[in-house]
Amino acid sequence: MADPIAQRFAFLDVVARGGAATVWRAHDTRENILCALKVMRQRDANDLLRAARETAAAFAHPRAAAPYAWTANDAEVALALPLITGGNLAGALRRAGGLGVGQTAQLLAQLLDVLGAVHAAGWVHRDVKPANLLLREGMRLDLVLADFGLAQKCGEDRLTRHGHINGTPGYVAPEAYLGDPPRPAHDLYAAGVTALVALSPGVRLADRDGEAARRAAERGPLPLREVLRGLVSAHPAERVAAARCAPALLASACGDAASEYRVPCVLTPPPARYRGLSLTVPSRLNRETGGTRREGEASLRATVAGGAPPLSDAARQDGAGTQKLAALALLREENSAARRALAKTRRLAGGGGKISRLA
Repeated sequence: MADPIAQRFAFLDVVARGGAATVWRAHDTRENILCALKVMRQRDANDLLRAARETAAAFAHPRAAAPYAWTANDAEVALALPLITGGNLAGALRRAGGLGVGQTAQLLAQLLDVLGAVHAAGWVHRDVKPANLLLREGMRLDLVLADFGLAQKCGEDRLTRHGHINGTPGYVAPEAYLGDPPRPAHDLYAAGVTALVALSPGVRLADRDGEAARRAAERGPLPLREVLRGLVSAHPAERVAAARCAPALLASACGDAASEYRVPCVLTPPPARYRGLSLTVPSRLNRETGGTRREGEASLRATVAGGAPPLSDAARQDGAGTQKLAALALLREENSAARRALAKTRRLAGGGGKISRLA
């Protein structure tokens, strides 16, 4: 994929690939900056719902990698985000091994700070883990929380099937496996596990009851032990209390060692013509944009029934655009169910033939 999208974003090179998306380094020709362009294929309703959530969960916080623009065509949705050149925490741990006590304290303090803003806005991230913690290039640990594709508003109607557990094994809170709806305590558990992994990258914590994480916390370094025990507690209320007390405890644990971690640039240099461009997104674009999003399945159905126009390359990042994405996702989900029902009917009737696409 090399052609510009929306007559705005010029693709330069791939910086990351995942199961749900490919992230490109791109030139935002409108703002004349380099950005990260997260391209998600519209394979099914779940892909669109991830894009809708990520565009809605936009936070005016320096440690939240929220999209500042998005566009779409018939095959893909592309989200424009700030370009972070230091890779992610998972990669840093593979390259350099575990962090020291002071570095882990600093990392955890930054993570709890951004999660506090996310939770205060009424959201739950639902996929906190080292791979989703980006690091800014420099001489200190400076993290950015990324990938809000699974984020959900507290109390929001579910738009995905019941019984499906979102998140990464080992970082999912024990009560989430039992059907507990998303809440901030789930993210706090994942933050605690992330800190344990940062200290000991080879530790195995992927059990469902959280017992392995609690044992690891009991063996954790003394300056961090109280915070770690609280964050991975079996009781959600104790996690919230631990996060509330953490800033003072972590500040005393940081020490001078926290400043001794170098984060290199992990990206190859861009083509020469782009090397002088800024990576800074203009502040006027870093605003919270999710406030006008309609919540709940009933509103989405009403949008579809009202004839929401198809997505265009010129679609703007605003509440109405996010609503349109979610409405299209719901429509495709309903049509997918209709296709399955039609196929079953044909099989029962002994019929055959190709089923045409409905959406």
